[in-house]
Amino acid sequence: MDETIRITALRERGELLERVSSLQRTLSEVEMERDQLSRASGKLDKDRHTLKSNLDKTERERQRQEELAAKSQMDRTELEHMVRRLEEENAGLQRQMHYLQVNSIDPF
Repeated sequence: MDETIRITALRERGELLERVSSLQRTLSEVEMERDQLSRASGKLDKDRHTLKSNLDKTERERQRQEELAAKSQMDRTELEHMVRRLEEENAGLQRQMHYLQVNSIDPF
């Protein structure tokens, strides 16, 4: 009878050792997966930071381009006014020159 108990105890011990070994393998796999996830998370954080930096840079460039476009439009409007004034001044000078030519007295 003692032999049966001993054999049963040895079998249970073997099963428990096998279970411990299986749990250790599972733990090792889970730890490896955790480490991989940690590295992936770190890479994602780095990528997110890079993307945010690029987005900020792009936003600043967009604002700069909008400011340049607005300034260009103001400059164009100002130039159009200046051209219109110069054309009016030129037309006035041409009228004045024509008047002087028509009313000039030729001494000869």
